[in-house]
Amino acid sequence: MHMKPVILGGMLLFAASAVFAKEIPFRKLPPQVQKAFQQAHPNARKVEVEKEEEEYGEPLYEFEFKENGKKIRAFYHTDGSFFGYERKLPPQLPKAVWESIHKLFPEGGVKEAEVVVNAQNEPLAYEVEIKENGRKWKAYFNADGSFINKVED
Repeated sequence: MHMKPVILGGMLLFAASAVFAKEIPFRKLPPQVQKAFQQAHPNARKVEVEKEEEEYGEPLYEFEFKENGKKIRAFYHTDGSFFGYERKLPPQLPKAVWESIHKLFPEGGVKEAEVVVNAQNEPLAYEVEIKENGRKWKAYFNADGSFINKVED
């Protein structure tokens, strides 16, 4: 699928400043984040934590862990409040997200998509892996399809 290239001057400059997650030992997390996670997931095992600086438009702690035999990813705000769970998706994204993808990556193809859902399983945001012209990207969108950020992978 090919579309006319769109020049996104400011957006390209913004994307050039890639953001990377930082691994953090659980014991070094703020106490309110530790407490919130432990209360919500008392049976969590093999817990790994990264601080996502701007991927979803704000700093978040991403927890990857096993609980009851399932691999889970959960996000918490820096104040310890719950943000959402990440789930893998088939490449069937909401129309508004597809429209944003086609505007930002007119020649790109989606390789993988994940959704972050709240406790009621309602979509909050999407992480989409895109390949375009030999480059790999992770792009982030709100549930309404609005663009948050992109990072070259």
